Amino acid sequence: MTTFTPPTSTRRWRWGGRLRAVSGYNVGTSWEEEYLVNGECTDWMYGEQTSHPKILAFLTEVGTGNDGFWPPTSRIAPLVAQKP
Repeated sequence: MTTFTPPTSTRRWRWGGRLRAVSGYNVGTSWEEEYLVNGECTDWMYGEQTSHPKILAFLTEVGTGNDGFWPPTSRIAPLVAQKP
């Protein structure tokens, strides 16, 4: 079975590889790298095209599961300084 890969997908992976080379963060979809989600911001940016054109978006997440969605103020500086 052949899977269709839109041209923008190839571009997105190429750009993602460049970002990884600089940041060290993994590149992949949220369900590949983090956890299963039912839609997230990059889905809307790329998929919804009636109110805007396609947006090739990247989302970076830092911290651990212990930090939660909104980490405490005391964790912000260490998370910003974190190296992958």
